[in-house]
Amino acid sequence: MLGREEAWTSRGLEDARARPTDAGRVPLFCGSELAARIERAEAQLIAEATEASRRRRADGSGFVIPVAGGVATFAEADSPYNKVAGLGFGGLPDPAVLDEVERAFAGRGAAVQAELASLADPALVDMLTQRGYRLAAFENVLGRDLSAGSRPVEVPGIGRQEGHRVLGCGGVVGQRR
Repeated sequence: MLGREEAWTSRGLEDARARPTDAGRVPLFCGSELAARIERAEAQLIAEATEASRRRRADGSGFVIPVAGGVATFAEADSPYNKVAGLGFGGLPDPAVLDEVERAFAGRGAAVQAELASLADPALVDMLTQRGYRLAAFENVLGRDLSAGSRPVEVPGIGRQEGHRVLGCGGVVGQRR
């Protein structure tokens, strides 16, 4: 079994390119730098969506709390934006900030859901486990290289901007009630 770092070396990618899939395509791998970019983009999207929800609602129940390079957000009851995302690439969170996040969710009657990329700092998993979080689900993000010669699947009503690439990495979801 390869260690975490060894699995993502350039040699590993060269080996994968030497073994194309049945469809003649090369498997797509995601390194920690790309995973961090994806996590930052998701955290920004979630924060902006939550802020939009806060502006729309008069009750002031939503929040966005920065946490170690990511965010903890609550938009409204049962929203998919009620989560902690983007952690694991900007250092470990301060326990006092996690206390604040946990109190904020509890004050709204919501469980804390933390989403972690599989390439996030493993010490974060230990930290959250010690605080009572448990693994609830795996969430995989699939990707497809849209550069040179690859043609995206056309879906009626959904478009993309030229020059954008779609890539992804897997992650896990943990919860604390």
